[in-house]
Amino acid sequence: MELVWTHTSVIRMALGRSAFDAFVAMFEAAQSADENKPWNERLVFRIFD
Repeated sequence: MELVWTHTSVIRMALGRSAFDAFVAMFEAAQSADENKPWNERLVFRIFD
């Protein structure tokens, strides 16, 4: 699964800095944990502003 966040400044403003950072940390940890899985079973997290 690929999760792409666009316009992250808007998401950060809506969630608040603390919640935004917590979500990003969670998704990055999940992505790291999935690195060795087959491509069709892993999470890819991308942020575009």
